Amino acid sequence: MWQMRGSPCAWRLRQRVGAVKSNAALALPGVERLVLLPSYAGSTAGFAVVGKTSWHARQGAQALDVEWQQRPLGALNSADIEKKLLAAVNNTEEGGFAFYTRGDTVTEFSNALNTAGNRVVESTYAAPYLAHATMEPMNCTARVKTGKVEIWVPTQVPQFARIVAATVAGVATDDVTIHVTLLGGGFGRRLESDSVAQAVRVAMDCGDRPVQLVWPREEDMTHDFYRPMHVAKLSAVIDDKGVVSALTIKSAGDAITPRVMARVGFGGLIDTPDKTTNEGLFDLPYGVPHQRMTHVATRHSVPVGFWRSVGHSHSAFFSESFMDELAFAAKQYPLTFRQQLLKDTTHYLAVLNLAASKATV
Repeated sequence: MWQMRGSPCAWRLRQRVGAVKSNAALALPGVERLVLLPSYAGSTAGFAVVGKTSWHARQGAQALDVEWQQRPLGALNSADIEKKLLAAVNNTEEGGFAFYTRGDTVTEFSNALNTAGNRVVESTYAAPYLAHATMEPMNCTARVKTGKVEIWVPTQVPQFARIVAATVAGVATDDVTIHVTLLGGGFGRRLESDSVAQAVRVAMDCGDRPVQLVWPREEDMTHDFYRPMHVAKLSAVIDDKGVVSALTIKSAGDAITPRVMARVGFGGLIDTPDKTTNEGLFDLPYGVPHQRMTHVATRHSVPVGFWRSVGHSHSAFFSESFMDELAFAAKQYPLTFRQQLLKDTTHYLAVLNLAASKATV
């Protein structure tokens, strides 16, 4: 993290805020002011303490007497959300959106029950919410002066950052100048512009001076836009020779793209079905004659966003774990089993063979 010479630093805290007693904090040396922060770009409301340095700002934040409020619907529980996702993939009346179909899986699964040597293998997997935990916590330096906004920020979306900054300051986008600094880790977290909005709001209360907003690591972890929790149920028909004739995958989890776009003011333009939640499943390269890949889009209260590799980050775990399960059922070595399934997609097979040749035991 860095600070512009002569600029104050704001230490930001976020949660549902009730009463705030700031007298003790503002009496500390080097603490300048308290700035209340409305909800910006998907963030919850909070406040920032402005000090001469990040140390002064942090001391001021710790000296505040804050009455925190619980969210209106009560505390969120990951176990409860997982139960709902499991119910969704097991609900035969809710088929979800079919991103990919090939052949006739219904008939193939039905015939498997009456064909000697054929059997159905099923597994259900769950992937938890994950925070990005970038090496560099969220931060932004902003200056608002004579109707112009200048920001220095590590961001993956400079244009969105400009739009958000202009909206907060009430100026035209052309009046916002952005300097994109090196990213101390992005991983999808810096596709969001909530810290930009907050930095601009704080700078508006600090005269013409640039001010650096820094998130404590605790805030960074607690108030992320997380990779969504996902659950998937995978089923396959396999015969006594280890040949897979049918494969169905039904997954459930929050759609990502609509939530991200809504946070920058494009809500309603993009909605479900959202391919980012199901990628890596609907486009599997394995040569199974009969396939059906569906997804049930959910909407829980946990703020979600893009996490590096997006849908693939959980889909690869689901699909490749199941491939290992099928290889075990077929009594085949996992590499050989996959090579047979990829024989008609030679470019994927070449990658697999190269990786195998480079691997060491």
